[in-house]
Amino acid sequence: MNSSDTQLVLIDIQGKLAGIVDNSEEMIKNCVRLATACRMLDIPVVWVEQNPEKLGATVAPVSEVL
Repeated sequence: MNSSDTQLVLIDIQGKLAGIVDNSEEMIKNCVRLATACRMLDIPVVWVEQNPEKLGATVAPVSEVL
């Protein structure tokens, strides 16, 4: 594995969804760690949101590193 053929994909780390995941605080911290590490290593990070009008945007701790 190398950075030229690797990427991080974050899916639906959104307000209402992220809050109901088991151990959500730890999951969000880990997403921040992964995104931060990928940025440092120049690995692309892609994130998607499902219906942000109803579910909310990507949670602030994650969106801040994106």
